[in-house]
Amino acid sequence: MKKTTEGAGAKFLIVIIPLQGDVLYYNGNELNYQLRFKELKGDGFEIVDLTPHLVEYYRTYSINPYYDIDSHWNEYGHRVAKEVIYNVLVNRGFIKN
Repeated sequence: MKKTTEGAGAKFLIVIIPLQGDVLYYNGNELNYQLRFKELKGDGFEIVDLTPHLVEYYRTYSINPYYDIDSHWNEYGHRVAKEVIYNVLVNRGFIKN
């Protein structure tokens, strides 16, 4: 997929979207998927992990960025993700501001 994307003159970005429990009960240890994506980053993939950003938001404001009834983001989770992804796209040269 990366080769196809780059062959078309585009850039490829992987966004890690953590599970609700990984955010609410984060203990500072690397999660299994973070270890795998670290390997991909070493292979030249551009990656952004939303886990630390959602954890920071939750711990700072004591607001769950997920709906209580399921594992989808609420307006707060979407806001955090939007800001992080936009900043990554601009700062890494995917788009111009």
